[in-house]
Amino acid sequence: MANVATYTCAVTAGKNGTTVSSPAHLSVFHIYCTNSVAGTLGVPILSFSGGGSIVIDGQSFDQVSGNYGNFYGRNCNNQTGDFQNDTYTKLTIDTYHPDNNLVNTGIQVTKLLSASKWTNDNGSDAPSSQPLLSKRSLSLSGLSKYKLAIFYVGPPLNPSVQPDLKFNWHYHD
Repeated sequence: MANVATYTCAVTAGKNGTTVSSPAHLSVFHIYCTNSVAGTLGVPILSFSGGGSIVIDGQSFDQVSGNYGNFYGRNCNNQTGDFQNDTYTKLTIDTYHPDNNLVNTGIQVTKLLSASKWTNDNGSDAPSSQPLLSKRSLSLSGLSKYKLAIFYVGPPLNPSVQPDLKFNWHYHD
């Protein structure tokens, strides 16, 4: 996952100076094997933004990264993207990755076209060396789509120290 980062492009045009593009955030997706139902996604730390707060299990999070997905119930039609599922009834998402260090993370899974949300702050079985990481398992409705948001407690992290956060997902029964 070496290419997970935030990139810009600088264009120099003679005497007109240099123009720098807006940042582009590249997340890198890794599945454990061909046709896998589990994997890891690395998200660049600079793709997280502040400007608000969400409370999960009593903890206020002020840095959020955009919605990831779609995750699917097994009977959902027209599945596209990286997280397809045509077999399993449950989904587990966690931030249990050694690269996440001691970052206090939170996760929120939202069922599309519904007010249903599943959240987690500190996972009950988090590694003892990383007690602030998060985990959430849920039963999937067969025809539904789900989105994931990842949070951490600020201030913004220095990308040279913590270049990304990683989350794992696993469809299962």
